[in-house]
Amino acid sequence: MNSLHLNSVDSNCKPGLIGRALCALLLVSALLMSLRLQAAELTAQLDRTTVIDGESVVLYLEGTDIKQLPDTSALNANFRIVQSGQSSSQTIVNGKSSHKLTIRLELQPKNLGATVIPAFTVGGVSSDPIAIEVVARGTPGVEPRDQVFAELSVDNPEPYVQEQVILSLKVFDDGNLASLPGPELTGNSDYQIVYLGREREQIIDRGGVEYRVRAYRYALFPQQSGDITIGEITIPASIRDNSYAGNRILFNIPTRRIEIKSDSLSLSVKPRAAASTSSWWLPVKSLQLKHNWSADISNAKTGEPLTLTLDTIATGSTSTQLPEISIPDVPGIKIYGDNPEFGSDLENGSLSSIRRERWSVIPNQSGQLLLPEIEVKWWDTQADVERRAVIPAQQIVTQGSATDAADVTATDAVNNTASVQTDLSPQPEVSDQQSLESTDSQEQTPQNLAVQDVSLNTDTTEFVPRHWLWLAVAAATAWLATLLAWWWSVRRGKRADVQNEKSHDNGSQRRALKRMQSLAQSGDTSAYSEAVLEWAQYRWPDNQVHNLPEIGNRLGHSQLGDAMHQLDRQRFSGHQDANPSVSLIDIQTAFEDALQHETSNKPVQDQHALPPL
Repeated sequence: MNSLHLNSVDSNCKPGLIGRALCALLLVSALLMSLRLQAAELTAQLDRTTVIDGESVVLYLEGTDIKQLPDTSALNANFRIVQSGQSSSQTIVNGKSSHKLTIRLELQPKNLGATVIPAFTVGGVSSDPIAIEVVARGTPGVEPRDQVFAELSVDNPEPYVQEQVILSLKVFDDGNLASLPGPELTGNSDYQIVYLGREREQIIDRGGVEYRVRAYRYALFPQQSGDITIGEITIPASIRDNSYAGNRILFNIPTRRIEIKSDSLSLSVKPRAAASTSSWWLPVKSLQLKHNWSADISNAKTGEPLTLTLDTIATGSTSTQLPEISIPDVPGIKIYGDNPEFGSDLENGSLSSIRRERWSVIPNQSGQLLLPEIEVKWWDTQADVERRAVIPAQQIVTQGSATDAADVTATDAVNNTASVQTDLSPQPEVSDQQSLESTDSQEQTPQNLAVQDVSLNTDTTEFVPRHWLWLAVAAATAWLATLLAWWWSVRRGKRADVQNEKSHDNGSQRRALKRMQSLAQSGDTSAYSEAVLEWAQYRWPDNQVHNLPEIGNRLGHSQLGDAMHQLDRQRFSGHQDANPSVSLIDIQTAFEDALQHETSNKPVQDQHALPPL
C-alpha cells in the first residue's frame, strides 16, 4: 500500500524548482500517514473462553491511537452488559507519543452453547472475533469459578388442589457473596404464591466446604390438578472479585455480577377428594369457628339490635379461600350482614388466615327465638378426612322492648298519682280531740308518707323565683349562639378544603374509571384488577379496600359482588368455576350500573384491625 502511494507521488512530480518542492511535500505527507496507520491498533481479549451458565465473563478492548470508541451494540444479541468502565494512558518513547485506551466490559451470556464475541472496527482497524462456550453447572471437566448455587424444595410434592405447599429456596455461598437481593417469586395460572419470610442464616458443611446458607420460605397454592412445573429461579447478585483492583481508599470493593440459578421441580397435584361432601372445597391443616355477641341474648329487648361476630380461622390457607357464611331468614328476627374483614399472619411456619363476619340481629317479637346452627365443612390435609366446624344453634330470649318498659313505668306513675289524689279527697269532720288521739294512736303508713312528700314538693315550688329561671335561659341561649357561630366559621373553612380534596379525588376516580373501561376491552384480567383497586383507593381514601369482592359489597350491588369474587379468583390463580367466568366487559357494565344506583346515604363501616391469630 505504501509503495503504491509513493508511486503516485512520483507520478505527480513536475520538473523545476516548484515541482520538486511540491513533490517533497507530498512525500513527507505520505510517510506521516503511513506511520500513523502502522501505529493504530485494536485488540480484544476475554478472561475465559468457557463460562458456566449464570457466571459472568470480562472482555477487554485495547485501542492504540484510535480516535473514537468502538460500537459494542452487536454484543446485545447474545450478552447482557452488566458493568463497564474505561481507562486511558499517554506514553512518549524516543520522542514518539502514543495514546492507549482500555475498555472493560463485564458480560453475562444469555443462552447456553457456543457463541462468538464479534469483531469491532474503529477508524479502519479491527479486532479479531473470539469464540466462547457457555455450559451448564455440573458439566464434567468444568470447575465453577464461584462456589455459589441455589436449591429448591417443597414439603409435599403430591398436594391436593388449593392445598398449601411450603416452598423453600436455599442459597449457598462460600463467603464471597457481596450482595443478594431478596428473591421475588410470582405466581401464575398454575399456582398462587405468598412470601412467608427468611430464616436465620446457617453454616453448613457440604463435601468438606463450609457454606453460608440463606433460606427463603413461600406458601404455594396449586390452582389446578395434574403435573405442575416450577421453573428454575434466577437470582441476580454480586460477588467479590480480586482479579482487578477497586478503589479501596473509597471502600469500593471490586465485585462482579452473577446469576444464581436453581433447578426446576414438579408437583403432582391431586384433584378434589371424592369423599368431600361440601359445596366449598377447603383443604387446610386446621379450622375453627369463634363467635361473640355484643349483649346477653338471654335477656334481649324487642327492637334492640344485637351484633353477632363470627371468625373463621384456618391454618394453611389464604383469606380469599375461606368460605362466605350466611344466616338464613328466621321468623321474628331481622338480620343485616356487614362487610367482611380479612387478615393473614404467619403461625408455626405456616400461613394462617381469618375471615370476620358481622351481622346485626334485631328481634321483632317477644318470646324465644332460635337462630340455626352454623356449619363449615373442611378437609383435614393431615388426617386426609373431612371434618365439620359448628356453632350450635343460638336461642334469643326477648322480654319486651324498651318502649314497653317505658309505658309500664308511665302507667305505674299515673296509678300512684291517682291513689294520692284519692287520699287527698275531703274527709268526714272530726273533733280536735279525736284528731289528736287518732294521730297518736296510728302509725304513719307508706301512703301517708307519699302524701307528705307531695305536699313538701308543692311548697318548695312556690318559693322558686321565676325571674331567675328566665335569666338562666337567656344566658344559656347566648352561649349556644356564640358556640354555633364559631362552629359555622370553622366548618366553612374545612368545607373549602374538603371540596378541593374531593375535586382532586373525583378527577383521579374518573381517570381510573377510563383506564378500567380501556382494559375491559383488552381482556387483561391482571391489569384490570389493579385498575379497579386503584379506583377504590381514590373512592375510599380513609377506609382502604383490601380485595375485589369488598368493592361490590360496599357499592351494595349483588351482581357486581359476584362478578368481583370471580375476578378475584382469576386474578390470583386463574381458577375456573363450574360455570364460565363473566367477561371483563360484563364486569365493567355491572360496575358502572352499581355506581349509578349507589345509595348515597349508606354509611361505610370502618374496618378495625383484626386481633393476632
